[in-house]
Amino acid sequence: MDPSVSLRRVDLALRGLPMGVWPDAESPASWHVSDYLLANLIDAVRELTWVVARTNGAKAKKPDPVYRPGSRRPGKPAQKRGSWAEFARSLIGGGGDG
Repeated sequence: MDPSVSLRRVDLALRGLPMGVWPDAESPASWHVSDYLLANLIDAVRELTWVVARTNGAKAKKPDPVYRPGSRRPGKPAQKRGSWAEFARSLIGGGGDG
């Protein structure tokens, strides 16, 4: 990375990335808008199926929503997220030592 590029400029460039291009699979920015819409559709169909089954006397458990990046998986502890500036610093010096 060019040392003349400031961390602020890197931060602004990273914030301007479109949805779906972020390489971290746990980041909300790793999904496209269509991925979120599809997950919402799947949740709606699963919940509607559950409602119909319950109406007809089934003893079904309410379905869990589809996992979305950035949300906590059931049974998994929440992870602390760093800032864009911390990420930019890690690109420059491997975590802040240089």
